[in-house]
Amino acid sequence: MNVTDNPAPIDPPADEDPLIEHLHEDEVRGRIHKIDSEMAKWRAKLNLLLNTAVQYELDKVGGEDGVEVIASVVGIPSATVWSLLAGSYRATPAISMRLERILMLCHASRGVERVTTARGYLDRLLELTAERDRALNRRMELSRRKRGKEAGIGVASGGRANRIDLDTPTTERGSQATEKATTAETKVTGTEPDPPFTPPAIPDLRGHDQRPDPLLADTPARFVAAMRAYHAWAGNPSLREMERRCVKQISYSTFRTMLHSDSIPAKLSSVETFVRVLGGTTEDLQRWVTAWRRIAMNDAPDETDP
Repeated sequence: MNVTDNPAPIDPPADEDPLIEHLHEDEVRGRIHKIDSEMAKWRAKLNLLLNTAVQYELDKVGGEDGVEVIASVVGIPSATVWSLLAGSYRATPAISMRLERILMLCHASRGVERVTTARGYLDRLLELTAERDRALNRRMELSRRKRGKEAGIGVASGGRANRIDLDTPTTERGSQATEKATTAETKVTGTEPDPPFTPPAIPDLRGHDQRPDPLLADTPARFVAAMRAYHAWAGNPSLREMERRCVKQISYSTFRTMLHSDSIPAKLSSVETFVRVLGGTTEDLQRWVTAWRRIAMNDAPDETDP
């Protein structure tokens, strides 16, 4: 099966007709096991899709820090990217957005196709996650009732905490469980909010690539000229928009200075941010970094000179 095939519509099995809220303890246990098995299948499909796209980009970039470069370009903590690649995450809308960022960057020519496929997989995972939450709440409810009977007291005469739990609608308790799990997932994958998403630059038609190559620049002036050309190639976003995309790590006035200077940016991190806010790929980022280093090292004063 091609991992980029859209998932076919899924009809619920006939034995899942009974509402979870009406199931008995053994039935709930069986339902959870069945949900877990199906979640494993769709998670594997999604992981294969993501890892295939990332590996394509890593093969182009090379080096041991490829994942860190990808994380830098898409504006996601590298620890989060590793978690996504390992499949150790809970399906949430926030995770969906992060997956889409990576898929749109890696092998960009197939980005839209892969994102469409990933959405189908993740939608199914979200459905199964919600269903599993309801099953877990049903199991907890049955367990409380069983403990109450064994203690010789009615459910209604239990402790205040239990009464509140059982009086709360099951769907609401499911939402509460989902919210808590999402919060826990956020703590695992990084608490810092993701910066505004920069759409990857649309590649040119094959055979008509207009993307400026900074490696052709051999002087500071030509490097800055390549920066201006790259800014134009990326669609000439306003300097204010560039400031917004990097969450003001670089101000719009600094971007203006960078594009009209006679010297290269003083910091390599400024070049990295410049490429990222213009939707550059991981290969673009490496090209610009390499070009900056070459010129900066050639312009460095020779301490051996008298």
